[in-house]
Amino acid sequence: MSSQLIAFWKSFRNKDFSSAQEQFDALESNNKQAVLAELFQKSEYHRTPAMVSVLRRRLHDNQSFRDFYQAWFPREDMCKKIEMGRQVYQQHFETPVRVINAINNNDPKEIISVGITWVTNKEEEQGLWEYIKNASTGENKNNELRHDRIEEVAEGELLGVFRVETDDNLGTPF
Repeated sequence: MSSQLIAFWKSFRNKDFSSAQEQFDALESNNKQAVLAELFQKSEYHRTPAMVSVLRRRLHDNQSFRDFYQAWFPREDMCKKIEMGRQVYQQHFETPVRVINAINNNDPKEIISVGITWVTNKEEEQGLWEYIKNASTGENKNNELRHDRIEEVAEGELLGVFRVETDDNLGTPF
């Protein structure tokens, strides 16, 4: 990353938008496009998601979060490579999906995974629910392979797949 780009992001994150604008204006075109692509991705997380899934897992003895994460993360051959700007994404799902994995502070063997899924129209939403139906009945080969890999390091249970009804920001703005 160029020093100009680093300076831009530092000003941006410090909310010094006047300085960030000056630094942005001085960037080369390809760096400006990379910044805009990253900001677009981040802005899309602001949209209300369609679905949230929650899974609880318990690591087997002698297994670590790192072991779990390696088993959980889809292999490249299970994904479609997508390049946007300078960022490379490994698309495992057909819709935007963000997953947060967290370790219980009181029990480091317990992991919670929260999947957040967005759709842009009714057709995508129907496809999403069809995918979930197929995955839950074992009709999705990639999902089954990931499930088998995860099972080697942790036992798990799906606490639920929930349709989002409201999405409220109750904290201090970033």
